[in-house]
Amino acid sequence: MAPVVFTREEANAIVAYLEFKRDLDPDVIDRTAIDTALKSFWLERARTAPQSRSLEEHIAEQEEYLAAISPDIEEDTGEQ
Repeated sequence: MAPVVFTREEANAIVAYLEFKRDLDPDVIDRTAIDTALKSFWLERARTAPQSRSLEEHIAEQEEYLAAISPDIEEDTGEQ
């Protein structure tokens, strides 16, 4: 199974949501958990994740490469 890749745009949306949720109520129970998640993963991801367009181009190039190196099914099975 391929790893999940969040784009920079998605990570920024998640950061905005977590900050909104945290700041909505100063007594929010999950404040520490939200701050930890932001500091340990999401803020860095929002800065360094691939942009959506870049990721789309990479996936298209990868599919093109895999198609070029994959033999036709007919050649593999001996069917014509």
